[in-house]
Amino acid sequence: MINLSILIPVYNEEKFINAFWDFLQEQDLPSDSYEVIFIDGNSTDHTLEELNKIKERNENLAIKILSNPKRMIATSLNVGLKECAGDYVVRLDVHSRIPVNYLSEIYLLLQSEPLKYCNVGGRTVTQGYDPYSTLVAKALSNKWVIGGAKFRYSSKVEEVDTLFPGAWLKQDLLLVGGWNEEWKINEDVELNCRLRKETLKKIILNPSIEIFYFPRNTMRGLVKQYFNYGYWRIKTANAHQESIRLSHILPLFVLFWLLAAGGLLVLDPELFLYFSILSISLYAVYMLSLGMALFKPKDIAIGLTIIFIVQSSWIIGSYAGYVKFGFPFTGYLALFKRSLV
Repeated sequence: MINLSILIPVYNEEKFINAFWDFLQEQDLPSDSYEVIFIDGNSTDHTLEELNKIKERNENLAIKILSNPKRMIATSLNVGLKECAGDYVVRLDVHSRIPVNYLSEIYLLLQSEPLKYCNVGGRTVTQGYDPYSTLVAKALSNKWVIGGAKFRYSSKVEEVDTLFPGAWLKQDLLLVGGWNEEWKINEDVELNCRLRKETLKKIILNPSIEIFYFPRNTMRGLVKQYFNYGYWRIKTANAHQESIRLSHILPLFVLFWLLAAGGLLVLDPELFLYFSILSISLYAVYMLSLGMALFKPKDIAIGLTIIFIVQSSWIIGSYAGYVKFGFPFTGYLALFKRSLV
């Protein structure tokens, strides 16, 4: 009997799909208790061919291959949700490695408190697969680089505001209407906001359950990824003011700094010089501290470049989000009030 449905959006993943499948078929959960649903976004490489080969080689397993012409992740997940036979739903990403007990541990956690938890998951451990992505992984595993995303670094069982990739009771997903297809990125955070509000349940992180995620391995890929994160995070901030964390005010802080620096440049060039020297010195201390803590001496220059790319792309993406979706005054004000309590 199928109790668990696994949703896996894919697009042009021919380089990763077979390695991912090797991890998936090694799971210690009985193979007749879950189904695997791949949702292909009209891949232009050999992804679909590889998926069909996997299905042919594993006729004894419940494998579905669905199509999502719109190519959006939220749409893919909704397409898969409609076909789920299980009472519980797990999302997985092809750019990941899962330990043999991942599904069984997630399933136990889901079953433990179905009336209390609306989403459960483990710690997402970023893991490199070549020299550059290994440095990216080190940067993305530090809270002083990526902010308050506890699912990346927390070491204790606790309630969190979001996690990735996630696991749910199917009826909770249906209750809130699944994933919001107005979100091309940040769809997981937006879903979690609605789940918490509409089900009145909690999102629980258990860091003893780990999933290993493979990051981008090019600077161009990182720029695009984190620009989009910042851009769509502002849409989420406007729709769900309670989702804004303290780390999300970084773009606002930088904006105030730019305005202050511009004002001083016009009004008092000498004071602007002192202000700039102080600011650059503080930023240099911050960056060098991270570099020495995270990277080997020979890797510090590249490592600091990665950190700068990640943070600056996210900030610039946020500014683009301000222009497109509006400035989240209410959300920032709510964060300020919460900080005073």
